[in-house]
Amino acid sequence: MRHLISPMVTVFVVLRIGASAAAAQDIQPAHSQLHSVIGTVTRVSNSSFWLQARDAEREIRIDRSTSVVANPATHKNDLVLRSPDPNRILGNFIKVGDEATVSYRENDGVLTAVRVNVRTKTRKN
Repeated sequence: MRHLISPMVTVFVVLRIGASAAAAQDIQPAHSQLHSVIGTVTRVSNSSFWLQARDAEREIRIDRSTSVVANPATHKNDLVLRSPDPNRILGNFIKVGDEATVSYRENDGVLTAVRVNVRTKTRKN
């Protein structure tokens, strides 16, 4: 009996490690790599903006985990949740004509920004 328990425990441990590794692969799919693009903002809505890069215009969505870095400070936004704070809308941080460097993930053709660094062009009043 004692000789059977040891191999059974070993099999259980190996199966458990294998199941954990398989679950980890589902959490981080291969297509969730971080990409970057630099371009000029052409349009802005409440939950996305469009960026004209050298090769094409891209729609980039934002979510509550997106970090927007623009003058004068860094803003963690919750725009998808539609915060009642009127100062937290995307259009207050990103304007048409601004240059932006965007780190994003692509999932099923949807580009979602992780971090947006905005260089604001000088505006005349």
